Amino acid sequence: MRTMTAIVETEISMKTTLLAKDASSGNGGCPSVHWREDGMTVVQAPEVDADTFGGLPNVLPGERAVYIDPQVILAAADEIRKRGLA
Repeated sequence: MRTMTAIVETEISMKTTLLAKDASSGNGGCPSVHWREDGMTVVQAPEVDADTFGGLPNVLPGERAVYIDPQVILAAADEIRKRGLA
């Protein structure tokens, strides 16, 4: 009888809070910026196309690039300051 062992990597789920989103994207749409309870920001947005991604310098394994309107970034920065998160 053969015994199989599985190694499972897990990541602790962190609570996120919405800071800002594109007003034209509807109720559940994106792009949006979220604050994670460990102090990191999370960007939810459509991934860039392969040509754009291929032109980015210094992309490390596991990284992705997304499209996000600058106004969403500025609104998120305003919320971070307003809430005293950073």
